[in-house]
This record gives sequence, C-alpha cells and structure tokens, in this order.
Amino acid sequence: MSALDNIQYKLYWIHHKNHSNPKIEGYIGVTSKEITDRFKQHLKLPNNHLKHALNKYGNDIIIDLIGEFDIDLCLLLEQEFRPGDNIGWNITKGGGLPPSHKGKTPNREFIEKRAETRKRNNKPSPLLGKKQDQKSIEKRIETRKRNNKPSPLLGKPKPNDLGEKVSKSLKGRIRSDEHCKNLSISQKGKKLLPESVKKRTETYKKRFESGMYDIGRTRKGKKRGPYKKKEITQ
Repeated sequence: MSALDNIQYKLYWIHHKNHSNPKIEGYIGVTSKEITDRFKQHLKLPNNHLKHALNKYGNDIIIDLIGEFDIDLCLLLEQEFRPGDNIGWNITKGGGLPPSHKGKTPNREFIEKRAETRKRNNKPSPLLGKKQDQKSIEKRIETRKRNNKPSPLLGKPKPNDLGEKVSKSLKGRIRSDEHCKNLSISQKGKKLLPESVKKRTETYKKRFESGMYDIGRTRKGKKRGPYKKKEITQ
C-alpha cells in the first residue's frame, strides 16, 4: 500500500454561478489540499484560460466539492468529466496528477530570469529581510548530509570584488551593544587555525611595510600627554 492510498482526495468544480453542467462547463480538478487553498494556487498557475475566467467573473465564481475519494477513484471520475483536452476551462484531459516540483533545483538560467523579472517589476524577493531560525538551518544541514548533497556554494570561487562590496555594506554601520555581546559570546573559546594565524601575520606585516601602521608618521605634529606621574604609596 502506497502513501497515496491513505490520503482522501477531493474532486472539485470551479464554475460560473450560471453554469449547470460540470461535464462541459467550468473547471474540474483533484487535490489533497483544502479546495480554498487550491483555488488560490490556480491564480498563480500557468492555465491562462482558467486564470482569465477567474479574473473576468470574480465574485460570480463558485467552488463546489463533488466528493472525497481515494486517489484512483478521484482520477477515474476526473477522466469521465474531462475525457479530452480543452473542455470547459480545463486545457488538458483529466485522469492524471499534475507534475511535482518537489526536490527539484532550478537551473541558473531560470534563477537569473526570475531575478530580472522581479527587478523589472520592482518586486523584491519574498525572502528579503527575513531571518531563518536556527531550527530551519539545522534541518537544512541534516537534509544535505542525509542526501549526501553539499552546499551549492562549496568549492565555488569568490568574486574578486566580494571584500570591497562587504566593506561598503558595513561601512558606517553602528553595532548595538547586544550585537557586540552576541558576537563576543559566539567567538569565545574558539581558536584560530595555524593557517589563519599565519595569513593574519602576513597581512599585518604587509601593512606595516606599506606604511599603513607607521606610528611615527600618523602621530606627527600631535602633542603628547599631559601625563601624570603615579604617586608611590608605601
């Protein structure tokens, strides 16, 4: 027995209030979701014929639940209502589940095209400004480990101007006391790798040689003190 056998599917009919024959009018569909949720999905799906009808008739649209059955019976009934293409508001014949995109990774071309469309429509990404909670991050890491799928950024070279972009984005930003405290806690007890220590030492050495840390030059013309002598108490 498959997992689909334990799910009750819904056969529904989206139609105009004046429609009376579900075999030739409106839209027939099958879903495991609530029909109201499925109706909202139809507004975003690529069936332009149905989408146009929904936008045209608006409040005159009715959603009827024909019945709840197992998946096989639902698909059989849908095939009886829609034995061919382009019947009513359906563009394809019934009897088949829509293709699932679960687990599929969009290619680079699709991502860039979507980004350009959002930019053109002045519509930012729905995830922009949202912070993922620790539970979601840990769950994603566990899933990648289980599927033996590394991070998509692993091994990819960083852009040459990445450091400059990060520097500009952080320039002038004032960290709150809470942020500094959390940063200190997160770094507490951590030890730098020998490679990191060596790299940092070389960076400081280059800066000293270039005169960036020329203390005599930077303090030239500045007055010292006044310093008070410490009183020695016996």
